[in-house]
Amino acid sequence: MMTKQEQQEWIRARQPEQIEERRRAILATARDMLAESDFRDLSLNELARQAGFTKSNLYRYFGSMEEIFLEIYAEEVGQWLSAASTGVQALGNRPDAGRIADALATALAGRSLLLKLMPMLTGVLERNAGEEAILRMKLQWTADMQVLLAALASARPDLGNGQLTVLMQGYYGLCMGFSGTCNTGEVVDRVLEHPELQYMKVDIHTLLSGTLAALIRGLEQQ
Repeated sequence: MMTKQEQQEWIRARQPEQIEERRRAILATARDMLAESDFRDLSLNELARQAGFTKSNLYRYFGSMEEIFLEIYAEEVGQWLSAASTGVQALGNRPDAGRIADALATALAGRSLLLKLMPMLTGVLERNAGEEAILRMKLQWTADMQVLLAALASARPDLGNGQLTVLMQGYYGLCMGFSGTCNTGEVVDRVLEHPELQYMKVDIHTLLSGTLAALIRGLEQQ
């Protein structure tokens, strides 16, 4: 166990590798907390406590609570789009609309942290984060999207760049929109168990796959 002086030295990192180590420790703690709770129930004070920092020292590494979760969001998006790229590549040559849609929908399934953060992106995370943090996230998102775009272009060379761009924009937009429908919270989940409200319960994979397949078939007709 570290002494108080050793702990203070650990917190006040000076070397780049030390700073990155502290940032990773904060992000890991934030991930654990988000897995247990809704974002709105989290506080910077509790995050600092669980990560072994004071609130003021936490600001040495991140400008705000939102910037911490914006970085986690960027990491989650990278993993999601990487899985989507791998899934499309595994389909081989000229897969039909249904198979592509299923691969893209499967890549999002089970990503609970990403699905929690998606509805918070524009209204909370970006609104309360600094310009540099937002720019870094969006540049990383663009690079990750380009990898998926290349995988789709290889699988479906019959679709032009314009059509594939529409597909990419549609994919991201649908995932953002549908994410809110599968994170309704415990109270709403209980309400939706009412027999007359069963139709409101959403399986995001089925919904996303069906909508994407329709979009791809429409693009094929252009």
